[in-house]
Amino acid sequence: MRTDLGKPIRAGDLRHAGVIVAPAGTASVTESVVEDDVPASIVIVPVPFQSPERLGAGGVQSQTAYTVSFRYRTDLRASYLFREACCTQREFRILSIVPSDRRDAVDCRCVTDG
Repeated sequence: MRTDLGKPIRAGDLRHAGVIVAPAGTASVTESVVEDDVPASIVIVPVPFQSPERLGAGGVQSQTAYTVSFRYRTDLRASYLFREACCTQREFRILSIVPSDRRDAVDCRCVTDG
């Protein structure tokens, strides 16, 4: 797990794998796969920096924030999804993309809806 985002990304940090997906209406009319079998590092944002639960649409609405790191790539967009193929098979909505200065990694701020 990549805990220090200031250090270079290593192969041992990429313990998760998944699919990068462009939802319908972003890259094409239908949902399309941008890249399959992408290694990633997934780190949860500490609880004090999470947004609180709120009431809406007839029930409790919550989101959990994560930092998902990939090797450097230029085909990501802030509207794409990352679907984890291993472990708990979560779906992460990419909110923002921050490339590293060394161009070795891309850190994405993502959320899962709960």
